[in-house]
Amino acid sequence: MSDAEARDPIRVLHVDDDAGFRRLVADSLQRFVDGVVVESVDCPAAVLDRLDRQAAAERARTDATAVDTSVGATPDDDETSVAGETETRGPTEAYGTTETGGETETDGTRETEGETDGGHGEIDCLLSDYEMPSTDGLQFLAAVRRRRPWLPFLLYTSRGDPELVSDALAAGVNDHVQKSTGEAHYVKLGNRIRREVERHRAREAAAERLAALEAAREGICVLDADGRVKYANDAYLELYGYERSELLGRRWETLRPESEVELIARDVLPFVEEHGEWGGETVGRRADGETFQESTEISALPDGELVVTARPFERRGDEE
Repeated sequence: MSDAEARDPIRVLHVDDDAGFRRLVADSLQRFVDGVVVESVDCPAAVLDRLDRQAAAERARTDATAVDTSVGATPDDDETSVAGETETRGPTEAYGTTETGGETETDGTRETEGETDGGHGEIDCLLSDYEMPSTDGLQFLAAVRRRRPWLPFLLYTSRGDPELVSDALAAGVNDHVQKSTGEAHYVKLGNRIRREVERHRAREAAAERLAALEAAREGICVLDADGRVKYANDAYLELYGYERSELLGRRWETLRPESEVELIARDVLPFVEEHGEWGGETVGRRADGETFQESTEISALPDGELVVTARPFERRGDEE
């Protein structure tokens, strides 16, 4: 299996009022670029409606989860009821024309083989023309950004004049690609799409990891390769009595009494360097100078940074 095949597929939604060109792009991208699934619509309104539906469905799922957690209810398999309103899965698109893989549904509805969401699956990237009957690409971009601020958006147009490219980049498009044909062009287009989607996915993954760290009950900090605090979650700041601005950039030694600094430098850090991790009881020093015992775990990262997890130490006898 190739690297591209091993990655999650990239769902591209192409917006262009030229039906023949939409079919050409869908067929060509899926033929020449691994892991890309192309859907097509003929007007921006269809995309905005789809994004609004997705947002509403996400809010409904969030509300339903909160209700289920509080009352122990089990949602029906086919539909979710929230505050007296019912969201039925598999809504029908009653606007324009939607295509997938070069096949056109002419009755305004859309069914994609292997999908269970009625064609309303998550979009990874928008590929949009500039000149369209109802609007232009930059007005469309502004409307998308109000709904999904970070969704990758590539302007794909026959116009390549510098003024348009400059205006597009200033407005916040992720990239501009001038229309062309041939295998080399579609490989280039596919690479541009993949680059922006992977950047977006990496940013979202980092945000999720950060949210998890902030939600953790134990104190967590990250030391850079020079031993200075690079990150600390709220629990760590509370444990040590620092404001974030005061702690960031401090060397780890300032958070320990002198005797503990010698012990950690002599025994703990060499052990982490050799084995990758260490856990045990240590002594911390708060911002006001008070010392306390804590349970500590230290893990090494590949770039020389360290993740330190700390919680107040409680002996079993103290808990009884």
